[in-house]
Amino acid sequence: MKKTFLLSLSLISCLSLANAEDNGFFVSVGYQIGQATQIAKNTGELQKLNDSYKDLQNNLFQLQELNRAVADGSDQNKIQSAITSLQAFSNNNFTGTTYSPAYQGVNLAVRMALSLWIVLLGNGNMGINPHVQNQQEWQTSQTTINNLARAINTALPKLTAISTDKGNANSGINTSDNSPQAILTKAQTMMDDFAKTKAWAGGQTDQFLGGQDNEVTQLPAFKQVNEALKVAQELINATNHLDAIQKNLQSEHAGKKANPTTFNQNFKASAAYQKQIMDLAHQVVTIYYSMNETAQKHFQECSGIQANGQQGTQKIEGSRACANPAESATATQASINYYGNQANSNLQLANDVINLANNKTALKNTFASTQSLGARLDLNPNSKLALQNIVYSTNNPNAPTIDRVDYHINPIQQSNLTNALAAMSNNPFRNIGVIKSQGNSGVMNGIGVQLGYKQFFGAAKRMGARYYGFFDYNHTYIKSDFFNSASNVLTYGVGSDFLYNFINDKEMKKNRLSFGGFAGIALAGTSWLNSDKAVLLNTPEFNASNTPYKASVSASNFQFLFNFGLRMNLADNSKKNEHAIQHGIELGIKIPTINTSYYSFLGAKLEYRRLYSVYLNYVFAY
Repeated sequence: MKKTFLLSLSLISCLSLANAEDNGFFVSVGYQIGQATQIAKNTGELQKLNDSYKDLQNNLFQLQELNRAVADGSDQNKIQSAITSLQAFSNNNFTGTTYSPAYQGVNLAVRMALSLWIVLLGNGNMGINPHVQNQQEWQTSQTTINNLARAINTALPKLTAISTDKGNANSGINTSDNSPQAILTKAQTMMDDFAKTKAWAGGQTDQFLGGQDNEVTQLPAFKQVNEALKVAQELINATNHLDAIQKNLQSEHAGKKANPTTFNQNFKASAAYQKQIMDLAHQVVTIYYSMNETAQKHFQECSGIQANGQQGTQKIEGSRACANPAESATATQASINYYGNQANSNLQLANDVINLANNKTALKNTFASTQSLGARLDLNPNSKLALQNIVYSTNNPNAPTIDRVDYHINPIQQSNLTNALAAMSNNPFRNIGVIKSQGNSGVMNGIGVQLGYKQFFGAAKRMGARYYGFFDYNHTYIKSDFFNSASNVLTYGVGSDFLYNFINDKEMKKNRLSFGGFAGIALAGTSWLNSDKAVLLNTPEFNASNTPYKASVSASNFQFLFNFGLRMNLADNSKKNEHAIQHGIELGIKIPTINTSYYSFLGAKLEYRRLYSVYLNYVFAY
């Protein structure tokens, strides 16, 4: 009886072991599909710090400019040099020719007017004009215009300096017929008479002047010549004003009759007139070169112009005249270039002198505000630059008592600030505002591999555990407002799952079936491989690698995953040893929990995460 009982226990034990899934090693491989996300965040700290740095930089620029303005406005040597250059310019401009922008500009404008006459009437081109109703009046106007043109043509080679005009209060000399003012007046009268006739330009003349068959006054070249003559008159006026006002600058500046208030005003006015003369002369040159190329060509080669087929009544006596304004335009530009940047420098110095007191006050105030802003930034936890002493002051014992404080900028700290601003200002996160969290998603596809060991516990061996290493490869494309990225995502690590079989080694015809579920965790690493890393790491707009503001860029991080699903296992029913060959399938889901902090810079973050992967694996176990 006792032997029978023991035999029964042994049989039950063997049957129990027979109806349980085998322990052993396993390997699985399968397809995965899931979703990935790109997350952008921006706290706005980058923009706030960047704006503060810009304010500080603007203060430094202002401090530098005020330092220069106060120094120049107090520099008697510079002031004396400017007076000398102004008086020399005025003398050249008023009494000279070669280095007189005003003389050359007037000469150019008058030659343009004479060239226009040569094309219209100089070859007898408009003798009978069908568009003029009163032909007798037209013939009279032609006579007047031609007489003016002859006078201009005769006077041009003898053109004198502007100082010979003197129909002004500056001198008792009578106006010369060869003076710029006299010739300019004749040229303007000639143009006005053309306008009064309302004559048309016929034949090829309109084409010569860059227009179509039309009234003379509507031709582009006519309008441009008229404009040049008006600018030339302004040149003469400005030259006369400068000559009158600059004569007493030296005595107003120093000596017994020194008058600082009067000097400041006249110094500023003289410099302004010099600048105006230079600009007006350049304007005449610009008008000439803005003319139609055809008009310029015929103005320059006027001796080659043929009559336009209309009957002409008057031509210039002797050989045909050619005003050649192109040559005059070159001479005018040369006279402008001769003075370089003198006009701008003198005008700036005059402004510095007249605003000296205000600039000194502004300098002190700007220094104080810059010092305060630097100190506040030094306390900002996001600021990595030492800025508290970016400006400092020293005493100058050689200066007057009221001006003994000199203000300085630390060049090293200013350079660091400039580099930091260059790194921050172009960052795309700089101007997008505050973003709490903005996500963009994409589909993931890939494969996964596991290799490990499984074992079951208890009398029924329904429960068990498995331990494994795994590797997942997925590819995803995420379209985003920030970066459209195609990524290869690698996840690799170790995991452990709890196993439970609802059906435990059920006998089939040829196999034994086990069906159950699993749940577990995995510790892993994740790597996002895409082109964004190179952009974020190596592009200066994103990563100020040579400054304290180096961004944090990383493609890999630690990962914690949950893993659960259903599994089915089929074991060979004909096993002759302890282990049978097993085949199985698993349907599961992996859920990573930690974002990959791909890019981080002053509250601006770009993160990636594999949200989940549903997988179907084939399992081989033994």
